[in-house]
Amino acid sequence: MKATKKPVTIECFKYDGDLKNSNGEYYVPEWAVEAEKNGTIFFKDQGEMYIKTLEGDHHASVGDYIIRGVNGELYPCKPDIFEKTYDIMDGDSSVREFVETKHNLLTTKYTKVLEESEYQYNAPHTFRVIKAQEETSEEHKGENLVLSEIHFQEGPIKECGVNGVCNEDLLVMVIRRLQGFQESKYKCRENAMAITKIEAALLWLRKRTTARENRGVEGTHAV
Repeated sequence: MKATKKPVTIECFKYDGDLKNSNGEYYVPEWAVEAEKNGTIFFKDQGEMYIKTLEGDHHASVGDYIIRGVNGELYPCKPDIFEKTYDIMDGDSSVREFVETKHNLLTTKYTKVLEESEYQYNAPHTFRVIKAQEETSEEHKGENLVLSEIHFQEGPIKECGVNGVCNEDLLVMVIRRLQGFQESKYKCRENAMAITKIEAALLWLRKRTTARENRGVEGTHAV
């Protein structure tokens, strides 16, 4: 059995060591204020903050993100985990979640690919490449693991404007890299085959575009 994780939007705030300003006024979300009042969030051990969760009391360090899940549950999240899993959507505490992209031919030995879990226009548009945790040395754990972010065209160009990378753009980048290797001592049959197959993919994508142009629907949402 296989299952895909449902898109989920959570609320959060970044813990900076306190919940109130110097005047005693709360500056965290209302749900966090209520959590402290009902004892879900509490302080002990000389002012260290803890959160009551289903798994027991969890310590929250300065810099951690305090997350309110879809069922109202609260839990702390380390910055490195938060930054590779979520993306801030606006100026408040709403975030966009990233999930790992799965493919049976994709290796995760050195890097992992993440994709936005909630999107429009039938497919994810924003992807991130992150360092695999096992490749992160102890002195760099906790740092931002994001190596690169790619945003593809989101919506029909004639309706939404040019706002991202096209599929063909990315394929051409890969071809160019492989061609460079083929011009070096690392030339091999596997690279040559990969170039041929990617060029075939470009040809089919171009055929699709030409057909849509002939129908007068290219760049629109019409089928």
